[in-house]
Amino acid sequence: MRRWGFTAAALLLLLLGPAAIVKARAQPLEQQLAHSCTAADSDFLNDARSALETFRLDDAQPQYAIVDAQTAVTALRRTSPSDPSLRQARLLLSAMLVEYASSNTHRYFILRDEARDTLSNASTPLRKLGCEVDALL
Repeated sequence: MRRWGFTAAALLLLLLGPAAIVKARAQPLEQQLAHSCTAADSDFLNDARSALETFRLDDAQPQYAIVDAQTAVTALRRTSPSDPSLRQARLLLSAMLVEYASSNTHRYFILRDEARDTLSNASTPLRKLGCEVDALL
């Protein structure tokens, strides 16, 4: 029963994920450059760091991969960063975890690299505002 629920959620994310990524990429340039470091942004960074650390710790145990990915995606969805780069990273990281759980490693690596590029490009401006993203890179 639990596996069925996750499978349904994964399929929904697979269907909606590409649209969310296209939407995130379609933001006007002015919005992409206006960085912020609000409490919501800090919360996202802390929750994402924690979720990804938990996910990486169990990386060697495939039987936990689906549950860990689902838990991490749920944690990321509870956040609402205001910075445009962090919003895009949130979408990419969520999609990445779904792809990992569905064993689609090719798409997982593409999304991982996109998330890394997004965070890397925003790293310096966010650091100047007080948000540290290096732990997610």
